[in-house]
Amino acid sequence: MTQLLILVYADKEYEDFVIPYIYYALTYNECACVEVILDHCEDFKSRYLGGLEELKTLFGERFLVRQSSYSKSDVLANTIRFIDKPITQSEYLYIGDIDILVLDDILSVHLPYMKANSLPFSNVIRPTKDPMSPKRLTGLHLCKASDYYPLPDLSDINLLSTNDEQVLYQIMERKGYMVPASITFRPICGIHLSLNRDPIGRYNLKQKNINLEQKSAGWGVHKYNEKYLASILTSEYSRVSVFFTIKFKFLALVIESLARGQFEQLQCHSFFYGFDKRLIAEDTVFSYERLTQTAARYKETKDFPSLINTLKKMLTIWNDDKLLYKELHDAYVNSGDNVNAERVAAFLDN
Repeated sequence: MTQLLILVYADKEYEDFVIPYIYYALTYNECACVEVILDHCEDFKSRYLGGLEELKTLFGERFLVRQSSYSKSDVLANTIRFIDKPITQSEYLYIGDIDILVLDDILSVHLPYMKANSLPFSNVIRPTKDPMSPKRLTGLHLCKASDYYPLPDLSDINLLSTNDEQVLYQIMERKGYMVPASITFRPICGIHLSLNRDPIGRYNLKQKNINLEQKSAGWGVHKYNEKYLASILTSEYSRVSVFFTIKFKFLALVIESLARGQFEQLQCHSFFYGFDKRLIAEDTVFSYERLTQTAARYKETKDFPSLINTLKKMLTIWNDDKLLYKELHDAYVNSGDNVNAERVAAFLDN
């Protein structure tokens, strides 16, 4: 029996994370095994054979990818990890998120915290504004496997409509274990590459209604700058990372740029060389000289809104031009918009 089982679920949208998740989780948790539940296992194995074979060379039988016992037509995808009993036997169970790069030894972080606070498991009750709303535990959960399995009777819960974290709360409550509401901290143990969040928390992503002035939680890269940069220099990482998908390689590059303090450079290069500017440009022909003359006239007449719009139009095409950023920064300052001036200043420093 292994000391720790790390259990996660991935559907098609998150399959890019499977190979790197296994690599990082096992690299930083020598006493652990990883079990990944998939909703398309055989298809995944055929397309990621090289990465799985390299992981097996590095970690042997310490990981398992397998087909889910449940269908997403019957159970919410996020709930499957909480109710699909693992094959791997373990003393401790850690149910996590597939989009977290685990960079800590999970038991070394969680067990002392549990002991210090006399907790039956490591998690927190999510705070809610409405005291009458159903209670939820967060999606990162460490406990003794024997305290979790066998699962209690959940037949009265609609698993296709009930929030996954509400289901987890019900499981632990029905098993007779709960943490006090006064506990508000739970360790994450890594970098959370949430596809719904801007990497540095500027705003939310992938929502139908987005307010670009409303901040979100970021990925938390700054807490692991040195550890992450060290992790990508190893020979083991080089052997596995060649099997990462383009999508994940880009996410990894975002992390690296943040850890090195070069995120603005990456943004400029990504937009300049990667994005088809015809999709957002209002015109098809641009003259740098003519637009510069137009900007100069607006600057002379102190028409800052028109000046700013002209400079933003130019940056759509020449977004690697430091002079344009400087002009835009000064235009925001002169217009009294210090918030946007500060945002532009970040690009001047890199």
